[in-house]
This record gives sequence, structure tokens and C-alpha cells, in this order.
Amino acid sequence: MPDPESISLSTLITDREGKVLRAFLTPEGAWRFRTNLDHIDPAFLDALLRIEDKRFEHHFGVDPLAVARAVTQLIRSGSTVSGASTITMQVARLLNPRPRTIWSKIVEATRALTLELRLEKRQILELYLTLAPYGGNLEGIRAATLAYFGKEPAHLTASEIALLIAIPQSPEARRPDRYGDIARRERNVVLTRLAALGMIDDVTHAVAEKSTIPSVRRKMPFSAPHLARRLTRESRDVLVRTTIDAELQKRIEQHLQVWLAGQERHVNAAVIVAEATSGAVLAHIGSADFFDTSRAGQVDLSRAVRSPGSTLKPFIYAMAIEDGLLDPRTIVVDSPGFASSYNPDNFAGIYSGEITAAEALRNSLNQPAVQLMERLGPERFMGRLKRAGITPVLPNSAEGPGLAIALGGIGLTLEDLVSLYTALGSDGHVRPLTFRSDDGTKPLLPLINAGPAWEVQNILTGLSGPSDHSRPMAWKTGTSYGYRDAWAIGLVDGHVIGVWVGRPDGTPRPGHYGRNAAAPLLFDVANLLPQERALSERSPPDDWPPMRNRPLPAALKFFPPRPVGTDTQQLGFSINLPSEGAVLDLAGSSGVTLLATGGRRPFVWLVNERPIPSSRHRRDVWWEPRGSGFYDIVVLDADGKSARAELEIR
Repeated sequence: MPDPESISLSTLITDREGKVLRAFLTPEGAWRFRTNLDHIDPAFLDALLRIEDKRFEHHFGVDPLAVARAVTQLIRSGSTVSGASTITMQVARLLNPRPRTIWSKIVEATRALTLELRLEKRQILELYLTLAPYGGNLEGIRAATLAYFGKEPAHLTASEIALLIAIPQSPEARRPDRYGDIARRERNVVLTRLAALGMIDDVTHAVAEKSTIPSVRRKMPFSAPHLARRLTRESRDVLVRTTIDAELQKRIEQHLQVWLAGQERHVNAAVIVAEATSGAVLAHIGSADFFDTSRAGQVDLSRAVRSPGSTLKPFIYAMAIEDGLLDPRTIVVDSPGFASSYNPDNFAGIYSGEITAAEALRNSLNQPAVQLMERLGPERFMGRLKRAGITPVLPNSAEGPGLAIALGGIGLTLEDLVSLYTALGSDGHVRPLTFRSDDGTKPLLPLINAGPAWEVQNILTGLSGPSDHSRPMAWKTGTSYGYRDAWAIGLVDGHVIGVWVGRPDGTPRPGHYGRNAAAPLLFDVANLLPQERALSERSPPDDWPPMRNRPLPAALKFFPPRPVGTDTQQLGFSINLPSEGAVLDLAGSSGVTLLATGGRRPFVWLVNERPIPSSRHRRDVWWEPRGSGFYDIVVLDADGKSARAELEIR
């Protein structure tokens, strides 16, 4: 007889409460789940023993009274009226099936005695409820209730109890999905016996007999498929309890199906929700549709290495605050050519001139971020990420970390980013993501101090979002070069939400960027979170008075620091044309956009000493010259400072 411990079982991946997320077939192709009596409806267990083996707790594997009764009935009637098999004998037969003969009965009885010597009664009953056949490749009560009722066997109706007792007596002939009339008739026979035994009252009996029989087999649960597949490959455990919240996971999966219907071909998304204080992952969606091959649905896009765009800028600012280089009120300069060795354009091609650090971060301006990265040092920044357990991937062409890191010039995964943002949502320490409930507490990995982390989160909370979002959320978007990847990361009610949107093959999506492609999905997911938490601003660390409540030191009024007496309004104030003269050929165009960098709004524009129409609070103006010739262009700011450029139009 096979060792009960050697039985192959289906691997079950469950959520944090034990609800099945996904199940895997045994090597033989069966749905066979380990049974724990603590998770079975006690009413079912009582009914099963009264119907199948009422002296189960007292016999030693063979019930002499049942054998005597069966033999007597056989002699009197000449045919079998009732069987004498105990549950233990049925387990012996299920472990080693044999032809149904008298000799087989003797062998089963002998093996039943052996089982009783080796196992406790509870173990035998659990073994029976693991192996009992329920039609097709369904074995055990848990597989049966999931397939026929779509639920666990913890709470069952009288009708369900009777059906679950009736099916194993002739599993193929009584399959409710194929032979509903037979299954209903045999269920009612069991209900009548339960009523006769006083286990159900007349009203329950009448209602149960009128209950419908399940006409189809439900599909086994199939949630968090990418994570389930990964955990199955990483462990030989047949039961893996994850940190996932099944209800939240299901809500997000269903929302992504609706979202996907409005996307163009090949576009996909990945979403992760984690607890900021522990790193425990509550929802994990590796792709919006696992079965959509046109979108590479079976690829776990949460682990795909991609350019993170501007999503690392908050950590640059936090490190600068930590180093004493910056205050949220510090004036930084957003002007082309202000950084020394790497001068990227802003996303919209418009520059803000002098602006506070807080606004520069909220607006995701490139020049200030590059200036700060230049001061911090890209090697040092990379070292901080690695110390926090993140492994950035440099482009193959890069000899080492460069200033482009500030704008996404490295490769990270969505899991990396969500883990990094736990530092902003807690005390500056990164929480490595955990997926299993038995992972235990992982060591916290230092990234930045708690005070700067709070300051940056507070800055990002000031970003406006969709009007239907009622919760305060700190959030940041990112767009990789060529519009290949759109990102949105949010901190809300103790959760970190990470969203990636793009094409799995990395092809560009012009016009789709973090704010319009990923941010709406971020806010949708935030609205799906549980509502039990108070909607309040996270308090600053005890030893960190908010910088906004402190006097701004003179040394932090500007970044980079300026010599005492510098004309601050004039510094960096210019027009986006070379002051020594420029020549423009306007063939095919009626005008040109002029742009002021630096200075303080509102602005007044003059061409050849005559004002031109402009919006006084915009930095740019559209100017249509009257014809070819030389033009003298002047812009005046709110303090009377001026910038001049000479231009020749041909």
C-alpha cells in the first residue's frame, strides 16, 4: 500500500486569509487538495459519519457489527443490501484501487487495520476527504466545493452536504454537471436519511429537496497568476499562503479588464499594491490579461527592466535635503544650459526660470534635477540604491553612472520602484517586498533619513489629481525616452501603488506619458483600496520640525548658492535666443515662439520698443513679425529687470 505521505497533491496558492488564488493540477492531472478538518463545516462531518461510518470513532478499521449485518442480509436476500466498508477501508481502497471482489474486501480490511495502527482517526478522516472521488479529475471535498459551488467547504447548506455525501458512492454516475437528474435523486435519498436521523428538521428537508443542483463545473480560482507561478517554481510546498488580499486583487483584476478594452492593440499594464510599513504585497498584477498573447499576457511585466523616467527625482531631492543643500522653499533655476555637462530639455519644452524646489519637483522639471544630481554625484546615488537592495541596470553603452540617471537613464522594475517608494511612505528605510505570509520580517534597508523622506512625500501630496479622488495622495509620474514606458507611483493611506503602462516589446507610444497614460489608472486603483483608514496627513517624525515652519537660512535661499549681493532677479534672466544676434528663416511659418527664462512674472514684451500682445503670466509669447529685417526684442519682469535679444528675420 502506498505511503499516505507520498500522495501527490495539487499546489495551492492562497491569500493571507487562506482563500485560494490559484491551484495547480497534480502530475496525474487531478485536482487533489490537502484537507484540514478545522476548515470543514462540522455539520458535514457529523452527517458524513452518521451516513457512512457511524462507529468510526470506536472501531479499529473494520466494523464487526457492519460486517455481520452485511453477511446476514446477503444470506437472506441473496444479494448485497448494504456494504460493510468503513471509512478507513475506503481510504485503503483509494490508496491502492483493486477490483471489487470478496478477496479485495479482505485485502482492504487488512490494510485498514494497518492504517489504524499508523494514523490517528483525525488523520484517516482527513485522508478520506482528500482522496474521495467527486467525478472526473475532482478528488477531495475542497476540490468538489470549489468546482461545484465556487466556495470553500467551511459553510455548507443541507442540500450541499447531502450532495457531497452522495457523489463518492458512485462518482461518475452521479456527477451533477453531467447527470443532474440522477444527482438530484441521490441527494434527496441522503436528505431523507438525514431527516430520519434527526439531523435536519422538516422545513430544512423540504427546502433542501427543492434546491437546484449545480449544472456546470466552475473553473478553479485563477487570480494573481504570475505571482502564483513564480512562487510555485521557487518552492516545493503544496500550500503557499501569500500576503495577497484576495478581494483587493480581484477588484483590480476586474478593473483592468475594463481598462484594457479602451486601449490600443498590444498595450498592457502591471500594477502592484504594497503596505508601506512592511513591504507586504497586497495585490500583484503582472499583466492586465494573462491569456492575451497579442499583449504578451503571460510575461510578468512587474519584473521587466525598464527606464523609470522621472520617478527617481523624489529621491534626488530627498538626498539633497538630507545633505543640507536644499529646502522646499529654495529657489532653483530651470533654464536651458544651466547644468554644466548634461543639458536635457524639459518635457514640454518650456522653462520656468526661478522656481521653488517644491514646485520644480511637482512639475518634474529636468534642469533642477540634473543640477542636484551633479552636486550629489551619480555614483553616490547609485550606491544608495544598491545599499537599499535595488540593483539598477546601466545601459550597455554606459561606462558608468551618469547624470542621465536623474531622468531615467538606468533600468529598474516596477517591483524595484514600489519597494523604493516604501521609504517615502515610512521612515526613509526601504522595505523589501514580501509575497509569502511566512517570509517573516525582512531587514530594513537604509536609503534616506526620515525627515527628508517626509518632506518629499509632503511636497508630492500637493500635486492635483482627478476630482473624484477624495484621499490625500503623494504621487509621481515618469515617462521613459521615446514614450516607451509610462509610470505612476502613489502613496495613500499607508499603501504604495505602482503602475506601469506600455507595450511589452518596448516600442514607442508617442503622445502617451505618465500623467495621461498611467496616472488615471493609479487613481482608479487608489479608489479600490479599503476605506477603513483615516484620511489624514502623515505626521512628521518626532525629531523633525517641518522645514516650512522654520526660518529659511540665507545659505538655502538659492541653489546653487549665490554670492552675497548677486542680482537675483537678473541672474539667469534671458530670452531663448542668442543675445549677440540670431538669424531666422520663417519660410513656411508665420511667426516664432519667444520664451523668457528666469525673472519673475508677470512679463511685458517689447519689439522695437513697441509692446506686443501677450499673456502677462506666461513665459512664452507667439510673435508674428511684419516682414524681413532686424528686430530688437526686450522682455521686462515684475521687478523691472530686462533681458534683450537681437534677431534678423529673412
